[in-house]
Amino acid sequence: MNKEIIENFLNSFLYFYQKLGDDSKIFFERLLKEAENIKNGNTQGDFMGIFEEELRKFVEQQESKIGNNLAPKNEISKDSSAKELKNANPTPLKNYILPIDWKNFEFNMDLVAKKLLENNPNDLKNMNFYKNEEVLNIPIGIYAKSNLFSEAKIKEFQIQYAKSYLEKLSKELNMELYFLSFNGNNDIILQTQSNLSQSDFLELAKNANSKNINENALELKDLNWNFDILDVRKNYRESKEFINTFQDELKEINSKTLIQENNQDSIPMLDSKSLLPLNQENQQKLEYAGLLDFFDKKRIENQNMTISKDEFKKDFFLYCKNNMKENEMQILVNLYNKEPTKLTKEHKDMLEKGMRYNLINSNLLSKELEESIRKNLGMQIEKTKEVQETKEISQTHAKKPVVVKSRPKAKTDPEIKVGKKRQ
Repeated sequence: MNKEIIENFLNSFLYFYQKLGDDSKIFFERLLKEAENIKNGNTQGDFMGIFEEELRKFVEQQESKIGNNLAPKNEISKDSSAKELKNANPTPLKNYILPIDWKNFEFNMDLVAKKLLENNPNDLKNMNFYKNEEVLNIPIGIYAKSNLFSEAKIKEFQIQYAKSYLEKLSKELNMELYFLSFNGNNDIILQTQSNLSQSDFLELAKNANSKNINENALELKDLNWNFDILDVRKNYRESKEFINTFQDELKEINSKTLIQENNQDSIPMLDSKSLLPLNQENQQKLEYAGLLDFFDKKRIENQNMTISKDEFKKDFFLYCKNNMKENEMQILVNLYNKEPTKLTKEHKDMLEKGMRYNLINSNLLSKELEESIRKNLGMQIEKTKEVQETKEISQTHAKKPVVVKSRPKAKTDPEIKVGKKRQ
């Protein structure tokens, strides 16, 4: 089986898997179980044959819907013409990966931000997204573009940008190019009727790009982006409420006794599974100053300006992965189990992800704390060999300093490879 066939199958399978939604976990478990049965020679029935047939039906269903669901409004043809084309030409639908240079996208985003600042300077100053400072007696406007736009809005713009590019490319190539999604490198995954290989398709797109039919030719007027001061106000309110609620709950839990008393009449605030063994040492470890200082440090780093909840989450996850100490990790467990609580599901999701990062934090040396975190995440307590070796290396490094080359700051959250929470 050559590389091209494998890539086409993987692209189709991943697209199919994503579209399963809530049923994807059940399907994947069934697939793994059947693969194990085949390996052991215990298979009963033709599961793979059934899977192949279901996949074929699924692709046909998506093909009939793809014109309305995936194509831009001004796509070359609609569902009816796509069906006619299929009947006239049995060329199969294939997925392709199309790399894209996002510099022009960022340029257009800067234009949107600049226009927003020009039209609404007072509103942005009142929300503390923008301020003026003097450098060498020259007034300079300061703002963070990443705080103006929510991640959801940026993703919406990226999809519109990719569709607009494919629309222009479709006309040049005389091919219907349908946007599906982005891969891990933020390249476009598209679908079209073609027998071209991946390399031949890229060569075809490259020739079109040489005629200035590329993403860099897209202008703001071509994109139909809908964004104004109302979107910024909404993002501001949601971010302020999210961060303040999280901080207030942390302060409240700090003001109460979290260690379970031996008095039977007392009602512990937290489930006992979340607490470490009761002793004086652990009472001393329950210090909240470090985690509360995290908020102040973020404000200072952001020059006391407003930070969006999306940017706050990114900083929080990096802190959980690299800098958080064991006593602060225990605080996250306590906060996760706090009842009653004002924390929303979004807060709980953030805490869960933060605790997963804790598990790969080299500062986590306590086996008891690690087991406590794993219990709250619904993970198995037994350590894998890989995790055990990582802990031993971490302990060795803690005793003997080593020189480590600095790594560039990640643009997005690093992938967590510890395990998944049980559903």
